[in-house]
Amino acid sequence: MVTEILYGKKAIQDRRDRVNELHLVVKGNRGWLEEFCKRYPHLDTIEGGKLLTAVSRGTCDDFEVLRCFEDFIPFIQENQPEWFKKQLGILIPAKDGN
Repeated sequence: MVTEILYGKKAIQDRRDRVNELHLVVKGNRGWLEEFCKRYPHLDTIEGGKLLTAVSRGTCDDFEVLRCFEDFIPFIQENQPEWFKKQLGILIPAKDGN
């Protein structure tokens, strides 16, 4: 977990790489963004939308976004909301009596 803001090209690239790594856990799932914005309402703004777009492009090195993802990913892995279970393929449809 990041505890201080580091500067320089290497630090920026390291933050980008970490944000991308964490984003891959929820990428392609329709439920994560709504839950993420509920948990971090300061990112549910126009400026936050720009940052989240940068996350999806792989160009976000924002320290606050990194901090939020480092908190969010372990939270969903532990609590496993319904949308996350569907992504993992944990939910198996019940078979009919036939």
